Amino acid sequence: MINIVFAFFIFNPDNFGNNKIQSYCDTVILQSFQSYYHCLSDSLFWDFESSNGGFIAHGFSPYPGGWVWDSFMPWTQPHSGHKAWFMTSDWFWGLYEDNCSWILESPVIVLNSAGACTLSFYHWYNIEWWFDGGNLKISTDYGATWAIIYPLEPDSYPCPSAHNGNFGIPNEPCFSGDSSNLGWHLAKFLLDNYAGKIVILRWHFGSDPADVRPGWYIDDVKITNATGITRDVGTSSILRPVINVIPNVILYPLASYQNYGIDNANFKAFFQIDSLNTTIYIDSINISLPPQAETILTFNPWRTGNNSGITYGVSAYVKFFGDQYPLNDTVKMFTQTSQQFWEVLLKPFPLPSSGHSLAAHSDTSFMVFGIHIPGQYLDTTLVYITSRETWHGGPKNPFGPGSYGTVNFVNGKFYRIGGTNDFPNPLNRVDIYDPVSNLWTSGSPAPVGLIDQTSGVYKDSLIYIFGNGNWGYPTSNEVFIYDTYHDIWLSANPFPGTGRGTCAGGIIDSFIIIAGGFKTGGVFCSDYIVGKISSTNPTLITWGQWQAIPGMDSGRCRIPYTIDNLNKELWLLGGKLANALETGEVWSYNPYTNIWTNWQMQKPNPVCNVGSVVVAKTCYGNRGIFIPSGYHTNTYVREHELLHLRNQGAEEQKSFEMYTKCAYLQCLPNPARKFLKVKYQTTNKQDIQIKVFDASGRFVKMIVNRKGEIPGEKIAYWNLCDENGKTIPAGVYFIHLETSDGNMLLRKKVIKLK
Repeated sequence: MINIVFAFFIFNPDNFGNNKIQSYCDTVILQSFQSYYHCLSDSLFWDFESSNGGFIAHGFSPYPGGWVWDSFMPWTQPHSGHKAWFMTSDWFWGLYEDNCSWILESPVIVLNSAGACTLSFYHWYNIEWWFDGGNLKISTDYGATWAIIYPLEPDSYPCPSAHNGNFGIPNEPCFSGDSSNLGWHLAKFLLDNYAGKIVILRWHFGSDPADVRPGWYIDDVKITNATGITRDVGTSSILRPVINVIPNVILYPLASYQNYGIDNANFKAFFQIDSLNTTIYIDSINISLPPQAETILTFNPWRTGNNSGITYGVSAYVKFFGDQYPLNDTVKMFTQTSQQFWEVLLKPFPLPSSGHSLAAHSDTSFMVFGIHIPGQYLDTTLVYITSRETWHGGPKNPFGPGSYGTVNFVNGKFYRIGGTNDFPNPLNRVDIYDPVSNLWTSGSPAPVGLIDQTSGVYKDSLIYIFGNGNWGYPTSNEVFIYDTYHDIWLSANPFPGTGRGTCAGGIIDSFIIIAGGFKTGGVFCSDYIVGKISSTNPTLITWGQWQAIPGMDSGRCRIPYTIDNLNKELWLLGGKLANALETGEVWSYNPYTNIWTNWQMQKPNPVCNVGSVVVAKTCYGNRGIFIPSGYHTNTYVREHELLHLRNQGAEEQKSFEMYTKCAYLQCLPNPARKFLKVKYQTTNKQDIQIKVFDASGRFVKMIVNRKGEIPGEKIAYWNLCDENGKTIPAGVYFIHLETSDGNMLLRKKVIKLK
């Protein structure tokens, strides 16, 4: 086995109140069956020193425990070397558990057809006589069925039949009792009855409900006239489609195949898709692979169905003459068409990073700035081409690194502002990159050092900076404006209240939104505020009041965030919680309706410490939010994840009856006093509106107004205010779930209390 290990030890600025030593380890493991054992001429031998031999431990007991491969053995030393297999409970180290059935299985073994096949091993045991014990079993059908094998030396099992109350091997012959006076001693089994077969061996131990002992120890296993698997190819994984696919798009199926054998292999790889038990797509490719090689194959294109909710059975498999291990030949999965889902993209972020920010300069590409790998701030930038799903190295920043800052694409250029290259000391740099000329320039420095600030763009000319600081640098409520045309800084009205940093936020038309963040004193925030930029003087901002985000139970900071200008929404996608864990919750806010939506879609790998992320076109042609890398449970992860938002190219059935049948609407609490939680679902893409009317039929409030809203379950929170922001009086109200053309799908009556 070859282990290639890259390790870093770092001083970590990623966790509030705890700058601690961290390590990142990226290990590439290239291994074969042959790396598990020593090949002695025509024999196999496992001494369990450099590896566990590829043996697999499993089984059952009421409490944690089982077979363990380790060097720390409580009752005796290994027969040879420093490690062996033995049994122990997690509760009582060195003793097995009551009512257990613990199993240790060998890798797959090929016995010589000429015979003279012998299994031998050294063992030591101290087991309650008769009630508890262990024996050897063999399988010739890859573990589907098992048969007891009997020892040649000694000439029989010491116990002819275990007690019928034994949980694992009732009434079976077994090794039982105390052999400690013999020390480690040899056991032999003749396997000639299985000559020429492919087998797996099992050491099976069972106990009754009472009285436990040290158990069974195994070392130095040898099989004569045997080899490991030499001819084996298989399917490693299905890479595309994933568990969901966009309706009515063309995609190229991808799967990974591997030669696990020791010789070159020529075989045929297949990809098949079924719908309602009927094969609708099949393709195959003839390939040749050297030993231990793996390859990813791209098959001919397949078009998904027109509507959401279609389920397909997907399988990738191989056909190979003389394959000795067919259990790894086939991989199966199901995929379902959907407009709204998370996808872990095939190409991870090239550098595990924390503190980076993204900005898009087209619908099909974006750049990443401020990359911070464990222990090092980098001047590197990276470019992702969404249509090709590829990463490329971008231009190095000649002004140096700058992480935990902001980046915006304004007036044809990228503006990277503030950040740090020596946490927690802030920078005031403005680094400008022109992708057309490929030139970097420096803008006027910010009036103050900026770190963990938030930014937004107004009229493609002004960059607003609001919020600043973190647990290592004082927070601020100041608001600054960088004029990209005149290269000058202006001061604007500060937001009310104490300072905060590490917020989410942005600008939608003339609205400034700030959400979440960190306040001095260790406060993780779950509130938001909206400001309105004056149309005549951009330094004048009319701020509202801080309000709790309804339904958000925990404060959070360093939240990946972005603005969807098409649907006029701010998106929050994760973040760091006060308990030092990351959340995968997905929220959005529309300042025109003043409504928050919890999308009930957890990010597969929750992260924080990513600044602005981007909305861009995917390789399918729909729109999605891209989030590469980030910080998760003291680790810099590389996963690149995409939240699919909308399929602009799909033609979907828009039957009113279909929507009425599949939609639902729920309003809680009812009666309501402070806010109303509006939970709803549709199953097809549609323009959706949720309106409020009073008992007289007068329109009161538009809660949701989305074009082409993706199907699925959502939760919108209404603060019981009308269109003018005034609290509605007590009384009876009606919530309508409608399509944009006025068709009412559902209606709910709610009561507002005083």
